[in-house]
Amino acid sequence: MFGIDRMDTEKDLTVLYYNMGATDTEVSVVRYSAITDKTKNFEHVEVLGEGFDATLGGNDFDLALFNLFVQKFNSMPERKGKADVKNNQRAVKRLLKEA
Repeated sequence: MFGIDRMDTEKDLTVLYYNMGATDTEVSVVRYSAITDKTKNFEHVEVLGEGFDATLGGNDFDLALFNLFVQKFNSMPERKGKADVKNNQRAVKRLLKEA
């Protein structure tokens, strides 16, 4: 996992794991420590905190980008007096794909 297995055994390492799915977001903060005993070395993993939001995901960002693009496109001078882009199903599909 990102070189954690090759970490300096003398120092602690704190890592933030961030996972944004289509419909949810998860965040975890984990500390990796090396503990030296008289006979052998141990690796210690401690979860410092975690969070989860089931209502915020990648789809929400896609939709926000889509709305921004529609607003910018509709406000272009050459579009003055023309219909809203959201009325064109083909344009909406293409824009959502690009967002």
